[in-house]
This record gives sequence, C-alpha cells and structure tokens, in this order.
Amino acid sequence: MHVQYAYDDDGIYIINSFHQAFSGLEVSAAIYGFDLTQKFAKKTTVNVDPDGKILAFKLVWPEGISKTFFVKLELRDQAGALRSQNLYWLSTTPDIPGPSGREFGAFIAKPKSSADFTLLNTLPPVTLETKSTHETRGDEEWVSVTLTNPGLSLAFLVQLAVTKGPEGREAGPSYWDDNYFSLLPGEARTVRAIVPKAELEGEEPVVRVLGWNVVNAGSNVRRVALEK
Repeated sequence: MHVQYAYDDDGIYIINSFHQAFSGLEVSAAIYGFDLTQKFAKKTTVNVDPDGKILAFKLVWPEGISKTFFVKLELRDQAGALRSQNLYWLSTTPDIPGPSGREFGAFIAKPKSSADFTLLNTLPPVTLETKSTHETRGDEEWVSVTLTNPGLSLAFLVQLAVTKGPEGREAGPSYWDDNYFSLLPGEARTVRAIVPKAELEGEEPVVRVLGWNVVNAGSNVRRVALEK
C-alpha cells in the first residue's frame, strides 16, 4: 500500500498491491516552502480496489512558492494507523525534454530546461537523536533504529547502514523496511533491518547514520534479550 506523487499530472495516487480492497483510507498532502513554511494542505478519504490504484486529488502549486519546495504525503487506514508516507523535493523550474542522440558513441540528451535544486546545497546541518537496539533471532540479527529530528531544519536524505563494529565496513545484505528518507523538524521514525549474523564476522552491529546535511555519525546498538 503506497501513496505517491505523479510527476506527469501532479496527481496524488494510492497504489494497492494487495489482493483485497480497502475503504476509508485517509490521504493527506502538505506543501512546504524551502523555509518549511506550510503553503498548502489537503486531505480526503478514498477507497481502492484489489491490486488497483486511484487518484485522490491533484496538487496546484501555491503562488510565490520557493524555487525548491517539498511535498509531504501520508496514507492512513480506517483505524488511523500510518500505512505509507513520502516526501518529495520539487522545483518550480520544469523538466522540459530537448534533442537527444548519439555523439562520439555516447547517448547525449540536451534538455530545454532542468529542475533547479541548488537550494538544497544551503540546507543547515542537522544533528539527529538516535536510539538503536538489536536482538539475535536464529542466524539473523534484527536491528531497530529510532531517529528524531530535534532541530528546526529538514534532515534530508537520511541513509542508514549496519556496520561490523564501530569502524567496520557495512554488513550486507541488510534488509531495511525503509531507508533514504527525510525528517521534518520534530519528526521521528523507527525503521528496522535484518542482517545475516555471519555477515558481522563476530563483531557487534553498529548503526551508521549518514545524510545530505546530517552531521552525527550514528550510535552503538544496545542488545535486547529475547523473551521466552
């Protein structure tokens, strides 16, 4: 179950991969300027067919919006539980295709216009609060990480990895339920990963936290005993 923005028609769509219908789904969208001032918000309720999709509504960009801006989407079920969320960074400068072809054996595209995201280079640094635990389940390590953004700026493109000890390389394959996400001020998110224990090579797992403008390096995980 997924809520997404469509670049071709500015629509907000719900995609349902389950073989059952869902009713009473609450879809919300908020548009934020680059300074994170909310410029627009809309909410509606929809039903979606099995293995189907539905258009909830289309967005209209507010007048005077910044050159780079953000769209936050959420999808909740009838019980109010969050089923899907997404944050997009968009530009008032449109992507307009131009001529393309091969030059010197390489494919070359020359767009007439490209989205302008240079403002992202000015995002202030953010220090995240990080808490993490792990537990052994058979031949796997189950890692849980809670990240909180206590600052006033967006934590953009947060990327997590489980490493082999504090200075070790990333253990892989690691199966995350979410990654490469962004956190608005005051927002918190808990994500989980499953790592084959053999990939840790006898080292304790450590969570590494990176991001476009994230300055903290991560946190050691705390072992949790399994309940019988």
